[in-house]
Amino acid sequence: MTNLAEKYDWLPPPPPRKFKLLPGEKAVMRARPEQTCSQWAHGNRYVAVGAMPGPYDLDVTPYARGLLDAFSLEYVRELFLCGGSQSAKTDIMHTCWGYAQETEPDQALIVMQDRDTGSETINDRLIPMVHNTPTLRKLRTKNPDDIAHRRIRLRNGAVTYLAWSNSEGRLASKPMRYGFADEVDLWPESAITRFRARFRTYESLRMSKIIEACTASTAAGRIWLAQKQVQAIWDFYAVCPACGHAQTFKFGQVRWPESIIDPADLAEKGIAWYECEGCGCRWDEDDRDEAVIFGAQVHDPPHSFHGWCPREGSVRSPRPSKIWAHIPPLISRFVDFHKVAAAYLEMQLRPTPANTVYFWNDCLGLPVPEDADGDLPRETELYKTRRETYAPEGADWAVPLAACVLTADVDVQSNRLECEVVAWGPGDECWGLQYKSFHGDPLKDDPLSSDTGVWAQLHNFLQNERFRHESGVDLRIVAAGVDIGFAARRVAKFVSRDRRRYIAHKGSNNPADPFVPRKPSKSKHGVAFYLLGVAEGKDTLFAWLASADGAGRLHFPQHYDFEWFRMLCAEHPVREKDRRTGKMVSVWKLRDGYTRNEALDIRVGNMAVREILNPNYEAVAERLAKQADEKHKIDEACRHQPADETRAQKENSSARTRPSWFRR
Repeated sequence: MTNLAEKYDWLPPPPPRKFKLLPGEKAVMRARPEQTCSQWAHGNRYVAVGAMPGPYDLDVTPYARGLLDAFSLEYVRELFLCGGSQSAKTDIMHTCWGYAQETEPDQALIVMQDRDTGSETINDRLIPMVHNTPTLRKLRTKNPDDIAHRRIRLRNGAVTYLAWSNSEGRLASKPMRYGFADEVDLWPESAITRFRARFRTYESLRMSKIIEACTASTAAGRIWLAQKQVQAIWDFYAVCPACGHAQTFKFGQVRWPESIIDPADLAEKGIAWYECEGCGCRWDEDDRDEAVIFGAQVHDPPHSFHGWCPREGSVRSPRPSKIWAHIPPLISRFVDFHKVAAAYLEMQLRPTPANTVYFWNDCLGLPVPEDADGDLPRETELYKTRRETYAPEGADWAVPLAACVLTADVDVQSNRLECEVVAWGPGDECWGLQYKSFHGDPLKDDPLSSDTGVWAQLHNFLQNERFRHESGVDLRIVAAGVDIGFAARRVAKFVSRDRRRYIAHKGSNNPADPFVPRKPSKSKHGVAFYLLGVAEGKDTLFAWLASADGAGRLHFPQHYDFEWFRMLCAEHPVREKDRRTGKMVSVWKLRDGYTRNEALDIRVGNMAVREILNPNYEAVAERLAKQADEKHKIDEACRHQPADETRAQKENSSARTRPSWFRR
């Protein structure tokens, strides 16, 4: 056979063949430089909503670098972020999401605590992030429906779905590789199980990556209990600019002048600092930021990841697949030392559940201690130390001179009516006067009857009972509240007997309701009633109980027995999820072993009645002084007048109409 190559060897060699690649082929075949998540984010990722919108700058949150790079590690499968409010937890999650969608595209699931929060997150943060981040913007498709309110689809095959914790349908479909769960302590328990079930396929292939983030709530919360199932617990170590000592942030190192004990004064002056554990030098906020930057520069894996070091005794594997990290708010440049110190003083001065939760959860990023309600006064302490004798032995008066307004409140039970009379003075200082029970059946007796029934007994007591003031004037009960929550029809009839002095009210189940609304509601039984936010009222009451002197001081007479104080302290605040909003709220519930709480409810009712009356104490005091002078003159004149004329003058002086100094 003829060799054609030898036959045509005189021809010149053909030029090398050239291939022209399409843009998509170039993008696929181009060697991608290896980048960590922090390297990808710095200067590239776009922040749409925040204190500093624009290109992502790790110099603002240098402590985030180590956590972002931990997400880049191949062996890290789960990352738990626990901290205070506004400590960049959600921002770190969104950065990891963008990095994963570009570098290793796959299906991702973002879950928020409720639908509204999820819609706001994807519309206000994630979609603008895709449009404005250069590397993600190139991955957009031409179909506008691919970037929608509940789904984001990119050209490289990455798909992101939005779900919320109370939606079973959104959580119970499609296998996922990436999961980002925010505020998990606000989720129902079943939602965590359904969320985790989406990743079983990729977990078996060791390809899944999950981040859970939440502000610390309680020691029984999901994010805090996650410490027990991880293989390493990380803490951030800042490096002192003066001595180079590495240390974690602790509230015990926050200092302020000992002479300042008022939180408002401390917040106004802004004098507070952080004391270094090594050399004792004082850090201001700028020194703190410098110490955080120095700490983030320490990178020596596996001992330190940009300042994040495993807690002693927590490492169970040299290559941990599950990491739990605590982000204390003191680490953030947006937190001032004096504000944290002021929150502490506020909690000490007024230890309400709201102040306690704000200090521990938001300012320190720690759960509220289980014995936090131990600061609330208990019945034994109150019974032994807080009972008083108002009048000296042999005196005929019961109301101290500083008190000038009497209120009462009634709690309706199935077999009795419980009532307490309270005297009020300037600054909401109050004196308990009498606690009385009227036994009978409120459901059978006629509230409009004038016989000896239980309602008639109560009506006669509220209308006719008098309490002698220290000035010598006899005081009557100005207004009385009645709980309409039980036997509503009977209570409505009773209130209609004297609509000017009897006030119907009912406790609200919503912890967010104000203590006393501006206007009453209308019941179906024809009387107006006030829907009271009893949670706020009980917070205020226990803050008053903790007050040793001044405004809100509570006085208790010697004849109040131990059982009364036990009823007063029968409840304590418990942190629970609100079924309507999904947020953690403080709910007052009975303590274990306690069954009766009438004294507590009645005292809160008296507080509401006083709030509704809104008395002008100065005008009341002037009126009482005038009445005392008139009574003194009458008593002097009685010595020289006949008995019949004296009796007539006393009856005229004791006749009272509704005074004009109430602002109701």
